Amino acid sequence: MIRSVILWCSIFLFEGFSAFGQVNDAQMWLSIAGQKRITKNCTIILNPEFRIGENIGKLNRFSSDVGFEYKVSRYIKGALFYRFILDRMQNNSYESKHRFYVDINAKVKAKKLVVNYRVRYQNQYQDVGGGIDWRMPKSYLRNKVAVRYVIGKRWTPSINYELWTNLDDRMNDNFRVGTSIDYELNKRNALSFSYFYNKEINSTNPWTFYIVMAEFVHTF
Repeated sequence: MIRSVILWCSIFLFEGFSAFGQVNDAQMWLSIAGQKRITKNCTIILNPEFRIGENIGKLNRFSSDVGFEYKVSRYIKGALFYRFILDRMQNNSYESKHRFYVDINAKVKAKKLVVNYRVRYQNQYQDVGGGIDWRMPKSYLRNKVAVRYVIGKRWTPSINYELWTNLDDRMNDNFRVGTSIDYELNKRNALSFSYFYNKEINSTNPWTFYIVMAEFVHTF
């Protein structure tokens, strides 16, 4: 059943949405994450990522997240992170940005079915000289819902939806929907493969991203 749902969603995302975007781009995101538990409830995480855009032809972004997660209870976690970003500009130079974000994660589990809800508050700044609005943070509230289904001990497919709310403009301006499958290689290593449909909304010339993502996670 879950495989049929994921297949249907993938076909719908590739075919149904593609006609609506006015600016389209195929992207590949590659991520390598390392995490280390320092106490029973606290884990430090480092996560560099490469985003290759322009129909998977140029490196559009390099970023690296560093922060920690804290397990409040069996069903609730909090997180605090800093992200350093290098974004490619039109002249092929790279502009540095700084993002700070806070997450609250909650989950409900019913046997092999798990529903996750995450709310994120983030602020992003440009470096000095990066633009006329560099002093102003770009504040967002991001709500994400994911439904996972555990198959055996290693495979976990999921579907998810995320909505961006621009707090400066007081409007929703972006959403992302996708499917993923996680595979646990062993107790310390895991792989994740995803497809995302990412679309700008409430814009006269909206952009649309079609994203494939691969992630490797190592636990020290």
